[in-house]
Parts: sequence; structure tokens; C-alpha cells
Amino acid sequence: MIRRSTNLVYWISSTILDEPDIKKRAQVIKYWIKVGDYCLHLSNYNTLMAIRCSLNSSGIARLKLTWEIVLRSTKHKTMLETTYRVADSQRNFANYRKCLKNATSPCLPFLGIYLSDILFLDEGNPGYRVSHIKPHQQFVNFDKYIKLSRVLAEIKLFQVPYKLKLIEDVQRYLLHCLEMDIETDESLIYTKSLEVEPKFVDPAIIAS
Repeated sequence: MIRRSTNLVYWISSTILDEPDIKKRAQVIKYWIKVGDYCLHLSNYNTLMAIRCSLNSSGIARLKLTWEIVLRSTKHKTMLETTYRVADSQRNFANYRKCLKNATSPCLPFLGIYLSDILFLDEGNPGYRVSHIKPHQQFVNFDKYIKLSRVLAEIKLFQVPYKLKLIEDVQRYLLHCLEMDIETDESLIYTKSLEVEPKFVDPAIIAS
């Protein structure tokens, strides 16, 4: 699932950078903003985070002229701000955690945060504690494992499938796109970004 999420991030970037026309490229970004908004309403936070990660990556975020066209739309600007606010990493993803706490199944949480929480609990807490009465004896640190079990219980809580109509052609297309050889080299992606929108471009091209 982690590999697929990573591929999704880079695939989104490729769909944007594969469009040489600036106005069409802006439309592609608008499309992904809209998908992110749908994901928010479906409580599909894993895909929402992937979209945010792609749009916020250096190769996409630097497309200033493209973004200028995108943000002319108040609707898309509002949707983008809302999804960014939910996916904000500030205060240990406080906004996202609040949304997740209030979410009802079906819901697809962002797996990356669970992995971070598990790693933090595992490495930040010893597996055993020394007895205060008998220093030479060690006891299992139950507090650590109780906290870990709560994280795992929350993951299990959301193991409820969505009741969405399956469109097989769309599913096959998406699986194909996510399993094909996707460019994941950040430097090459940035180079492609410079090719479609160089640092010095006549702003008049977006007014035409």
C-alpha cells in the first residue's frame, strides 16, 4: 500500500507535467484539486495526502504561471485551501487527527501517520521497566503495549469497505497507471518542470 501511495504521488505529478500547454496543465491541476475535495468528503485521507504531497512538491509548486491560472477560480482556490488545511502537518497533523476522530466508516486513513506513531511509541518507550522495589528485576512495560494496541485497534476500526459502484474500465486504467514504470527521480521531475515552464517566461502567455 505504501508503494502504491508513493506511485500515486509521482503519477499525479506526471499527469501535470506531461501537458505542455499551460492552460490545459492548469485544468489538470484543477482536476486533482477536485479529486482531493471528493476524497475529503469520502474520508479518503490516504489519497488526499498523496494529492497534497504531489501538488506541494517542488516540481509542481514552482509552476507559478500555471498556478496563477488555477487560482483565478475562487471555487478551486477554496477547495485547495480546505484540503491543505486538513492535510497540514503542523502540530503533528492536528487538523487531520481531529477529522479522523470524528470520521465514521467507511474511511481510509493516512497510513503514514500510523507508521510514524507506531515507530515513535516503539522507539520512545522501553519494552521493560526496572522495579523500584527490586532494581535487579525487570517488568514488562504494559503502558507501551497498551498504547500500541490502541493504534492497531484504530486501524482495525476502519477496515470497512466503501459501498461504491465499481467501474471496471476505470479500475483497470488506474491499476495500470499505478503499476507502470513511473518516474520517481525528483531531480528528473524538476528538470521536466523546468522544460514545461522555464524560470523566465513571458507572463503575457497566460493572458492570451
